[in-house]
Amino acid sequence: MIDHRRKQIEFDYISWIEVGGLYSPRCGSLFDYICTAQKEMEIPVQYCVLAKDEENVRLIIKKFQQDISTRFFARNLSLGKPNHKIKAKDMFFYLLFMYLEEHECDSSFADNIMYRQISKKSYGSWGGELHDSENELTDFGASYEKLHYVTSEYCYRHVEMRKTFSIRQCEYLRTQIDEKRISISRM
Repeated sequence: MIDHRRKQIEFDYISWIEVGGLYSPRCGSLFDYICTAQKEMEIPVQYCVLAKDEENVRLIIKKFQQDISTRFFARNLSLGKPNHKIKAKDMFFYLLFMYLEEHECDSSFADNIMYRQISKKSYGSWGGELHDSENELTDFGASYEKLHYVTSEYCYRHVEMRKTFSIRQCEYLRTQIDEKRISISRM
């Protein structure tokens, strides 16, 4: 019975993310939920997803939805112990945050270049090249980091989510957005 309930909760989360519209508890687009959340949290405008970021953010959300669907149907999605205080909208922000964390250092995302390398220091190789690099964010990369920041703030400010998933504040994202740079270390 517990396993059935856990699967039902997972299904409710994923269906909220995947299906919006008339017969869904989610009536707006996921982009609209993000815009509303950043406004409610009073995030400074320079860190917000804006109209100029919309196309990029919608593409990122589409790729996220594909990934979540694949993981769910492959039974490769683990949400830990169910917490009834975390609603579907909240879980959307958490799963999107985790997805963005996972792909943050990718050099490209959905055929879009995330950053251009400025400098690189190599340390040899050990199962792959070991290096530190300094990189300049492209416009797509800047949109990505803004979305990453908004989702991180949403999760950090949600008390139950912080308790359930050990969310930390991601102040480094503000610096990356301000400087339009990202440092990557593969050690």
